[in-house]
Amino acid sequence: MTTDQITNVRIAALALLAGMFCSWPLWDVQVRAFGFPVLPLIESWGPVSGGLARWMAVFMTLLLGVVVFFPLRRMLIGCVIAFLALLCILDLNRLQPWVWLYLLVFVLAFFDSDDASYRYLLAAVYFWSGFHKLTPYFAEDNFQWFCSAFPSTEPLGHYPILGYAIALLEMSFAFGLLWSRTRRWIKWVVISFHTVILLALSPLGYNWNLVVVPWNLAIMALVWVQSRPPAQSDQKVAPLNARFQGFHASGLPGYLVLLLACGAPALNIAGLWPHPLSWQLYTNTQPEGTFYVQGQATFRTRPAAEVWNHFTSPDDSTRLYLDDWAMRSLQVPLFPSERTFRQTAKYLCGCLQQPDSAGLYILRVNRWDRSAEQVVKIPCPELLKSGPP
Repeated sequence: MTTDQITNVRIAALALLAGMFCSWPLWDVQVRAFGFPVLPLIESWGPVSGGLARWMAVFMTLLLGVVVFFPLRRMLIGCVIAFLALLCILDLNRLQPWVWLYLLVFVLAFFDSDDASYRYLLAAVYFWSGFHKLTPYFAEDNFQWFCSAFPSTEPLGHYPILGYAIALLEMSFAFGLLWSRTRRWIKWVVISFHTVILLALSPLGYNWNLVVVPWNLAIMALVWVQSRPPAQSDQKVAPLNARFQGFHASGLPGYLVLLLACGAPALNIAGLWPHPLSWQLYTNTQPEGTFYVQGQATFRTRPAAEVWNHFTSPDDSTRLYLDDWAMRSLQVPLFPSERTFRQTAKYLCGCLQQPDSAGLYILRVNRWDRSAEQVVKIPCPELLKSGPP
């Protein structure tokens, strides 16, 4: 490994640790304030018990702490990859974009990929994040929302053309990082860009979704490392564990990681790749899930009744927005997919005394045509066909 590769591992480990602490209810089921259900990739596995989930979360933090001090031990990095993947399989909501990025960084480090691989990984994040913002949903909605964080910037939100310009600027970061002539100065533009985002989401602005604070800081740090002159990053460091001293993987694993980061997001345009893994960040183009009840909602369990009473408004006590529930319970957004919407709604259906009058609305959007929005209605009986929640 080069010194920069070691730094990348430490940044990813520290940032993942910070992200876990900012969203601890996501990892430790026992401390979820509004009992959001666990959504395993394989539903037949069922949720892991609260006590075991806590110990798994604690073990993950300890493992990351050890990696910070011993980033050269490939066996440790391999354990982090395997255990983090297992935690995400046990609950899909853990597969947030920031978790996905750190996981790919660890995989690159495990196979001793060269420094250029990390630059392509970061370039993929900026290119696709900017590309997915070239929509009216961002330029006319989310961009205005960001500008409204401060009175001085609020007037800028009335000009959607600036939203499209921001999307193109973000895409340009990808080329700036890959071109050696621009790499040294583009980092200052990137750092300024993320600083504005941090201010908007901080207590000075919206004080919302604070889990992305370490994510933005980590991106800034990774960009800084990858923008340093080659003379500072070409020093090789011998591994601490001689057992793996002679192990050097071919370039194939690195190419596969870059295929996942750079190529797979293109499949999202056709709906064939998940939104969080496609670097869709603040685009407002992901599908939305809403649980509805026609008439009076009567739940068999007290926790479900408390959730309903807390997250439904007096003006509309017939709908519960699943993303609002996830943000308050997990400190992160819900993994946006029809699969997770169905799983969550099926849990609520099972808590109702009369599920026949309830179900799920899924809002599907066409990212470039706002008039093409569709709402799909799935009643509880259909959701419960696959088995009990």
